[in-house]
Amino acid sequence: MLAGSQAAISAWQGSRLVGFGRATSDGVFRAVLWDVVVAGEHQGRGLGRKIVEALLGEPALRGVERTYLMTTNSAGFYEQLGFTAADCQKLMLRFSDEKPNQRDSTTDVEDQTKKIDSQ
Repeated sequence: MLAGSQAAISAWQGSRLVGFGRATSDGVFRAVLWDVVVAGEHQGRGLGRKIVEALLGEPALRGVERTYLMTTNSAGFYEQLGFTAADCQKLMLRFSDEKPNQRDSTTDVEDQTKKIDSQ
């Protein structure tokens, strides 16, 4: 998960992780925020805002055309940070039978690029 992310931010209270967020991006057109979480007793103190702002300020996300995120119960929080509902798009899912740890994480990007015949 972390190796596949272009940015990851963590917040600690001593040795305890109290906040986290990560993002993936192509660096130009799209970025996605993932797993933005703040421990319950730290919510409402601005920590989530700091995590999101730090992610958006990372070089891989700064200036991308669109930044996406999915939320089930925090839309109001993200609206305060400039996000808006995207009713023009539909979330679609595809589940894989392959387990994440079955993938070879050392595969070179060039090896992952497959050429297809467009005839």
